[in-house]
Amino acid sequence: MSFRRNEVSFHNQSQGLRIYSPVKMLDKKLLSERDICTKYITPAIEQAGWNRLTQFLVEVSFTDGKIYVRGKLTARGEKKRADYILYY
Repeated sequence: MSFRRNEVSFHNQSQGLRIYSPVKMLDKKLLSERDICTKYITPAIEQAGWNRLTQFLVEVSFTDGKIYVRGKLTARGEKKRADYILYY
């Protein structure tokens, strides 16, 4: 039996029933970067065997920023940020 676009089939083996349910397709262009990370990237990292509590961090700054010195004046540059940092 062929599937129609935007439909998913659920098969109940004990009763021999096949139920078609319309599914709203996600348009990834409408999602924010954070939504894509949460729905796709983080689950993929976890399925690959990485432990979220001990082996990776999400959206972190890993430097305080470059230090600029001009005479007696000092300033900090932008912090470097990463979406994911994996610890092995």
